[in-house]
Amino acid sequence: MLILLFTIITSFNPVNAQAEENSGLYQINNLAFVHQGSTDKFPVVVIDSGVDYTHPDLAPLMYRNQTISKIEVNNQFIENDIFGWDFNEGDAFSYDNVHSYTPEFVEVPNYDKGVDLQTNILNIGRSLFKNTFEIIKASIPMGAPGHGTHVSGIVVEHCNTCAVVPLKIFGKEDLSIGSLSAAIEYTHLRGYKLVNMSLGIDTKYIKDGSDQEKFLKNVIEKMKKYKDILFVVAAGNDGSFLSEANSKFYPAMLKLPNLITVGAVDDNGKLASFSNYDPYFVDLYAPGVEINSTWIDGDYKNLSGTSMSAPMVTGIVGSLWNLNQGMTATQIKELFMSQVPLGAITYKNLQEVSVFILKK
Repeated sequence: MLILLFTIITSFNPVNAQAEENSGLYQINNLAFVHQGSTDKFPVVVIDSGVDYTHPDLAPLMYRNQTISKIEVNNQFIENDIFGWDFNEGDAFSYDNVHSYTPEFVEVPNYDKGVDLQTNILNIGRSLFKNTFEIIKASIPMGAPGHGTHVSGIVVEHCNTCAVVPLKIFGKEDLSIGSLSAAIEYTHLRGYKLVNMSLGIDTKYIKDGSDQEKFLKNVIEKMKKYKDILFVVAAGNDGSFLSEANSKFYPAMLKLPNLITVGAVDDNGKLASFSNYDPYFVDLYAPGVEINSTWIDGDYKNLSGTSMSAPMVTGIVGSLWNLNQGMTATQIKELFMSQVPLGAITYKNLQEVSVFILKK
């Protein structure tokens, strides 16, 4: 199960442009091409719910991919990926939008006098439960729309030399760790070096021997293998001490030289109540409470979560890497961490500990 880490209580293809010309989507999609995006800024991959690249603060800061030759990723052929890719639905439409679910109701059986009362109750109850569940699913917007747009806004706010490469893995289809695995593979094949992943995978939701377990192993293997990529990831919002958790939370609990795990603090440097924490797994803490950033439909919104803390780090790392492009991912991580001041926060049930804290 993939989890977007924040707290808040189809594709444009130049080949198909003529066919879409009279649709509403054509106008939405084409705005990014009007702005043309950017080719001279440092590319930062945001693996998330996509990006509203029509937002006035983001449209000029979409990274325009110049290498659009066909590549194969997890048996999926990708080309014309000018502004990222949607691995959820398999097209070049990386737009962060609202998806709706069409309920599939089942017929509620009549009372059958030929069977006993308990059987009738079970048969009717199953149907009513199924239909109720369908209503609930239809009432919830799919893909956490807006999350990727908010995260992207934080990245570029902290890096005026960066541009966003949106890789969409949350959307209309069921969430799949396979989409995350494909997005990481794509990042490697296209030669991008910096990735923000404000998401997490809790192994308590993964069944042994399932496809999700296989994909999770692929994700871990790729993050270890592609040492040329620096991953900045969110620590998670369970308010847990990770080392004492009953399950593993990935990728936050991967201890890799090319990975930075970020927890959340408030403006006073106090550990956010929702933030996971751990002196071993969490590399540093950054502001993550009531962070204002871009939202879909040209809007802005305040959100809280380690999802908001991670892209703040990503943006600053991007600025640093842009000035030192000859450095490796590991070297940039070491350079960045050496420049972050030490502060003190009080862990729950622990003594006051000195940790790296990034100020706004």
